[in-house]
Amino acid sequence: MGCLILQGKNQKRLVRDKMRFQLKKCSKCKKYTLKDICKECNEKTHGVHPAKFSPDDKYLRYRIAEKNK
Repeated sequence: MGCLILQGKNQKRLVRDKMRFQLKKCSKCKKYTLKDICKECNEKTHGVHPAKFSPDDKYLRYRIAEKNK
């Protein structure tokens, strides 16, 4: 996949188009969708993909300690 350098509203459209196909989940009815608003209960959806991992993360030690409590 090539790298595109766009400026202005075209750049915003490119980012929005990329994010359009991210799977999302409604926290109220637990259904999966690609939309920002759930069709069933009209609640806002959130992404189900984990955050990117960085080996340079300063707070990794604290998160692991909190998780293992």
